[in-house]
Amino acid sequence: DCSRVRQIMAQLIGNCLSNCSDGDELEFGYRILKEGKSRLMLYVEDNASEYTREELDAILKEPQLYQESLTQDLKMESVDFMVLRTMIDFLDGEMDIITGEEKGIRYEISLPYKPGEKKQEVPDDELNMEEMPSVFEWADYKILIAEDVESNYYLLESALEETNAQVLHAKNGEEAVKIYKENPDIHIILMDIKMPVMDGLEATEMIKKINPEVPIIAQTAFVVDFDKNAAMEAGCDDFVSKPLNFESLFKTMDLYLKNTL
Repeated sequence: DCSRVRQIMAQLIGNCLSNCSDGDELEFGYRILKEGKSRLMLYVEDNASEYTREELDAILKEPQLYQESLTQDLKMESVDFMVLRTMIDFLDGEMDIITGEEKGIRYEISLPYKPGEKKQEVPDDELNMEEMPSVFEWADYKILIAEDVESNYYLLESALEETNAQVLHAKNGEEAVKIYKENPDIHIILMDIKMPVMDGLEATEMIKKINPEVPIIAQTAFVVDFDKNAAMEAGCDDFVSKPLNFESLFKTMDLYLKNTL
């Protein structure tokens, strides 16, 4: 399941990036293991993350067992790891986490591997143009992206450049509410669910009280039905999973934007 593998790697890389600063190093890659049955080993490691063994053990447990003993950041990371483990179990895989003596962390994911058949290359003149990315012209629209991970935001911002839309950035739910109050002409909001200070669900509820008509699309790495239902109950109009498929996301956004002018 390629989409699940991309989702696992995107979340692990995002977690490491959030702990890195200028001068720190992050590495990721893969190896094919051929001990017995072939397996694919994916890894992500950095030299900056700092976890005690106690914190790491707590992160890997269910968050309700230690809600009062962890910081908010560790509670959020624990939920991330619960989702990761669900995806890895679904793929019949295993996850190992190795910590450095002082700091640094390495995640290793082992998955069953079956080589696929090599696809026959298609000449450029035979490509189905319907499969090529569509071009959207959104020069008249203002879009708010609520996303606390800078790398995720810059990726979205870059993808939106060709649409000519005006893009605003909120780094947490509280900023999203503040920016929307200051810019009530925002046409659509991409709302990350997991953010510090105020999460996306609470921010969505507050913004919908100001303007029930503004479209809000929830974006999250979570894949369980509970998270999708929670987003809809909070007032989100739609839901997309990370890593984002920009073609699909932009088509969804375009449907809502056409009804806002």
